[in-house]
Amino acid sequence: MDRLDDFADALLQATPEGRVLAWNREAEALFGVPAAQAIGEDLGHLLGLSEAPWLEALSAPDGRLRLDVAVAIRDGTLLRVELAVRVAPAAGPHPRRLAISARDVTLTRCREQARVLETRFRGLLDAAPDALLIVGPEGRILLANREALRLFGYRAEEVTGLSVDALVPAAVRGRHSAHRSAFFSSPETRPMGAGRELSALRRDGSEFPAEISLSPLQSEVGPLVAAAVRDVTARRRVEARFRGLLEAAPDAMVIVDEAGRIVLVNSQTEQMFGYRRDELLGQSVEVLIPEGRRAGHAAFRESYFGEPVTRPMGSGRDLAARRKDGSEFPAEISLSPLETEEGRLVSAAVRDITERRRFEELRRNAAAEAEGRRRAEEQNRLKSEFLANMSHELRTPLNSIVGFAELIHDGKVGPVNGEQREYLGDVLSAARHLVQLITDLLDLSKVEAGRLDFVSEPVDLGALVHEVCDTARPLARARRLDVEVEPAARHVRGDPGRLRQVLWNYLSNALKFTADGGHVWVRVVADGPERIRLEVEDDGIGIATADQPRLFQVFQQLDAGSGKRHPGTGLGLALTRRLVEAMDGQVGVDSAPGRGARFFATLPREMPAAGGG
Repeated sequence: MDRLDDFADALLQATPEGRVLAWNREAEALFGVPAAQAIGEDLGHLLGLSEAPWLEALSAPDGRLRLDVAVAIRDGTLLRVELAVRVAPAAGPHPRRLAISARDVTLTRCREQARVLETRFRGLLDAAPDALLIVGPEGRILLANREALRLFGYRAEEVTGLSVDALVPAAVRGRHSAHRSAFFSSPETRPMGAGRELSALRRDGSEFPAEISLSPLQSEVGPLVAAAVRDVTARRRVEARFRGLLEAAPDAMVIVDEAGRIVLVNSQTEQMFGYRRDELLGQSVEVLIPEGRRAGHAAFRESYFGEPVTRPMGSGRDLAARRKDGSEFPAEISLSPLETEEGRLVSAAVRDITERRRFEELRRNAAAEAEGRRRAEEQNRLKSEFLANMSHELRTPLNSIVGFAELIHDGKVGPVNGEQREYLGDVLSAARHLVQLITDLLDLSKVEAGRLDFVSEPVDLGALVHEVCDTARPLARARRLDVEVEPAARHVRGDPGRLRQVLWNYLSNALKFTADGGHVWVRVVADGPERIRLEVEDDGIGIATADQPRLFQVFQQLDAGSGKRHPGTGLGLALTRRLVEAMDGQVGVDSAPGRGARFFATLPREMPAAGGG
């Protein structure tokens, strides 16, 4: 080993199978691998080669071979190395081995290739406005134009043979070698680092934002790549100011080129559509269009680029946009053309108008409801006026009929026999029923039209209940009628006439459906600190569950069993519900067939006054 270190070239020895036996200091310097690590390793692996071309020396007639190979050293740098291989025969205890000397000819080869390419490409390179570099497969610069020398700060003699990685910032240099190898394995004209912001490194160590385009070249020295480098510092400043304006915009801003690709978006776009910025850049703008509308969008886009003007998109049509999760939303979109160095772009301002549509719908519904209420109020007013006029026209002759029938029935006009008196009783009953029906209809229409007057004054419910019960006792006849008024619920403020009407309707119904010997209870109890509860309960025939929802509707009469119906207007309970609700109360019933019924009304202790005029 000491003898090998005396030579200026890199020297090494290996077994015929390629296992390293010796490795001098120059080999350590050239390949970047210490001898202690190299000894015993496979030579092809150490040099980054998939084959072992030096093994051909084993079959050469004179046991010698010269090779020119590209070697990948430990830091990823590619070197062009000239190898001189000789087969050393076995001598004494030493078996046959390979003796190899290696010399770095990278710079020499680069200069030779540069001379070959100089006449062919120099005029073209120096005429280009951008910095142009011609790079070989090993990543070494063969030619650079004047703009490249100026941009990177190198002299011409410094650039030839320089690794192109020297122009790449240290932070990304490790990945650059892999990207370069990938390009040479599948070369095509394209921008470098599409979708990423690139930077380049000057000789003085300063960095600048760059735009780089790659193009493959075939030449007499082998495959090459032409790299066009543009310093985009000024453009980035403009873009930064432009992005500031975009970010300040309240709407989602999407900038699109003539091919329909998204080139710029703001943060509002990310929030509105649910995409990250890097997921949108370079994508077709149709990704933001609902699938059912994409087919026609490309034609609209091309038409707009043909005659670009600032205008709303889809004027007169409902537009929609599509989020990343597939959901859609109604959108308002404004288009504006932009002239740039890269060509014409279009700026689309997108606004989610979901809330506006919702408010418009609410406004329309509110207007429709208001119109419905106005029409209903007008109909109720006309109905109330009609019923008021009709009640006057009907009650006048009916009162006459009742009055004369009473005179005759009571024998004040002349003697009547029993049969005549019975007929007159039927006439009186029918006439009084009609009068009550007219009165109930009129009251009901006034409540619905808001024209029934309510007063609010102190009311002693104990006195009021006993008064109504005393009036109903002739109707009760053989039925027991009990009254219970809690002292805490006795005094309220309300309309005594309307309260009396509610109690009478409940009590008269209870008495109708309770047989002789039955029991009816009237109660007034507290229902919390702010309300009272008025109840009328009987032990009569009860009400089927299916019939209970109809009880408080107009013209619904209770069934007395076997299809028989008790006489009545069919309006009493409906009117009761309207009266109670007008006093901020609620009605209800609790009943079952054969177990009687309990009708109730809960009312505030302070009932409002109202008047409809």
